[in-house]
Amino acid sequence: MGRENKAEIAATAWCADRCRGGAHMTSRGLKSQFADRGRRASPSREGTRYPFVYFAIAGLVSLAVVAGGGAMASRRVGTEMAINEVRHLGDTLSRSLAQPNIGEPLLEGDGAAIADFDDLVRNRFLSEDLIRVKLWDVDGNIVYSDEPRLIGRTFGLEDSEAAALRSGETLAATTDLDEPSNTYEAGFGHLLEVYSPIQGPNGEPMLFEAYFRYEAVSDHSSQMWKAFLPIILGTVLVLGLIQLPLAWRLTRRLLRNRDEREQLLRHAIEAANLEDRRIACDLHDEVLQNLSSSSFTLIAADLSIEKGDSDRARALVAEAAEHISDTVVALRALVVDLYPPNLREEGLEHAVADLVTASSNDNLTIALEAAPLGNLSLDTELLAYRTVRESLRNVMKHSGAQNVVVTLSEDSDSIVVEIIDDGKGFATNQPAPKGHVGLRLLSDLSAELNAKLEVESAPGNGTKVRLEVAP
Repeated sequence: MGRENKAEIAATAWCADRCRGGAHMTSRGLKSQFADRGRRASPSREGTRYPFVYFAIAGLVSLAVVAGGGAMASRRVGTEMAINEVRHLGDTLSRSLAQPNIGEPLLEGDGAAIADFDDLVRNRFLSEDLIRVKLWDVDGNIVYSDEPRLIGRTFGLEDSEAAALRSGETLAATTDLDEPSNTYEAGFGHLLEVYSPIQGPNGEPMLFEAYFRYEAVSDHSSQMWKAFLPIILGTVLVLGLIQLPLAWRLTRRLLRNRDEREQLLRHAIEAANLEDRRIACDLHDEVLQNLSSSSFTLIAADLSIEKGDSDRARALVAEAAEHISDTVVALRALVVDLYPPNLREEGLEHAVADLVTASSNDNLTIALEAAPLGNLSLDTELLAYRTVRESLRNVMKHSGAQNVVVTLSEDSDSIVVEIIDDGKGFATNQPAPKGHVGLRLLSDLSAELNAKLEVESAPGNGTKVRLEVAP
C-alpha cells in the first residue's frame, strides 16, 4: 500500500503542478517544435527579409540576358540584311549595266572593246566599297577583269560560282583568298564576293563577279543594329519597370502570409497549452481527488478488516465504490466534452440537447431553443458545441444561476449560438481569475475560424455569450 500511496500522491502533485503552471509537457513540446522550426527556417527568413532586392537583382540579370540576346540577334539580322543589300546591288549592276554592254568583240578579246568596258567599270562600278570586277564564261575563263593580269586566264569555276550559274540566282559568299583566282585580292583584306548569272550577246550563260569590302557590310550592319538597339533596350526597360511594382506587391504579400502563418502557429501553441491546462485541472479537481479519496477509504477498510470490524469495512468499501463510480462518470463526461460521439452522426442540435440534459439538475433549469440547421462543417459544429459546453460549465461552476436559455439559429450567412443565464455575472473589463481559460480558448478558436464571439456581462445582471460563425 505504501508504493500505491506514493504513486497517488505523485500523480496528484503532477496534476496540481499542471493546473498551476500550465500544460508543460504539451506546450513545451510544441514550443520546442516551434523553436526548431524557427531555427530551420532562419535561412529562408533571412532570404525573405529582402526578397524584393533579390527579385530585383534576378530580374536585372534576366533582363540583361534578354537584352544581350536581343542585341546579338539584331546584329545577326543586321548582318544578313546588309549582305542581302550588297547582293541586290551586285545583281542590279550586273543586269542593268554590265549585261547590256557585253558584245562579241569583248568575248573575242578585242583590245578596244576591253578598254571601253574597262572605262565603264572604272567609272560606273568601282568605288571605295566595290574593289574588283570579273566576268567569267562557262568554261572558267576570265573574259574581263579590272585587274588586266587576270584577263584571258582560265581557273575553272568554284563550287559557289557553278551553283550560281546552275540556279540562275545571285549568291554571295566571303572570299577565299587562298584560291589562285583571288591572288590579286589578297591585299584588300576581308572581302564579300557576289556572283550574278547573266547572258552574253548570243544568250550564252556568263557569270558577273563583284568583290566588296566586308567593312561595308559591317558598317551597314552596325547602322541597322544601332537602329534596333534603342527599341530593344526600351522594351526591356519598360518590362523591368512593369515588373518592379509586381515584385513589390508579391514581396509584401509573401511577408504578410509568413507573419500570418507564424501568428496562427502561436495561437495553436497557446490554445494547446490552455486546453491541456483545463484538462489537467479537471482531472485534478474531480478524477484524482475521487481516486485519492477512494484509495484512502480502501486503506481504512483494510485496517477495519484487520481489526475485525466487518460492518465498518463493508461501509467503507461501498463508499469507495461510489467514489470510483463518480470518477468513471467524470471521465466519461470529459471524453464526451472533448469530442461528443453523436456530433457527426446526429448533428449539432442532438449533441447540444444531450449536453443540456446532462447539465440540468434540481438547482438549474436549462431551456434549449434550436431551429433546424443546414449542413455544417465539422469545424463549425465543434466550435458551436464547445461554446455551449464551456458556457454551461461556467454557469454551473461560477454563476450561481437558476435559469439558462440556449439558442441555436441560422440566418442568411452564419450560425448563431446564444447562451443567456440569470447568474451573478462578472466585470468583462477585469482579467479572468487564474485557471479560468475556457473563454480565452473559445476566443482563439473563433479567431482561427473567422468567427465572432461576444461576451456581455455585468455584476448582478447575468451573462450572455453569443457566437456567429459561417456554416
